[in-house]
Amino acid sequence: MGGGECNPNLKAEDSNINKNGNKSIDMVFTEYLNYISALTNQNQFFMMFKFIVLFRDCINLKKSEEIPNLCDEFTKSHSAESIPEYANNLFLFFEKSNYYGWESDKEKFELVEITQHLCYWVYEKQYTSLKLTIGY
Repeated sequence: MGGGECNPNLKAEDSNINKNGNKSIDMVFTEYLNYISALTNQNQFFMMFKFIVLFRDCINLKKSEEIPNLCDEFTKSHSAESIPEYANNLFLFFEKSNYYGWESDKEKFELVEITQHLCYWVYEKQYTSLKLTIGY
């Protein structure tokens, strides 16, 4: 993660529930994948799985840059409240790279739709009070 000594006050909790009693981002992502698996075929699910890994990596990379000496991955210990805010970083991250080979306009549009669906689901499940706003 960050450089230097690990700050034990920034270490992830041992459980999947953070100190506020909310599910961690990782647990919410896992629950979403479980939910979506019943609604998709194998190819669609694989695309959703890649998306979740991309989103998770994006959050952890951004937070490791913002929080020096973070001892563990941010998504292991922090609640899903800010997932809609992190979605904006995802689009910036995606524009800078050809992560997972998604480069066509059609594929990028699908990522926007997947992001909207995830954020709506997180809001409906009351893991966040924030709604995603995407400006075009």
